[in-house]
Amino acid sequence: MQPLPTQADWAGQTEAFHKLTRLFYKKVPRNPHLAPVFTSMDRRHCEHVAAFIAEVIGAAAHYTSAGGSHAGMICKHMAAI
Repeated sequence: MQPLPTQADWAGQTEAFHKLTRLFYKKVPRNPHLAPVFTSMDRRHCEHVAAFIAEVIGAAAHYTSAGGSHAGMICKHMAAI
């Protein structure tokens, strides 16, 4: 019996989320509300976000295997407020 596909399988796995986050963050500098929040964004930010989202819905654990954690992500965002 084949295992059921995950949401990540249906969505296109991590690469699909890399494409989506690249498109989103490409538009951020032109958005008057988001641009100030992301002015000092690390150049790898969208890859981290893509890996996090993909992992949450069932893709490989690239985010946590690279040392990321949900708590760590929240702390970084709280520090930016």
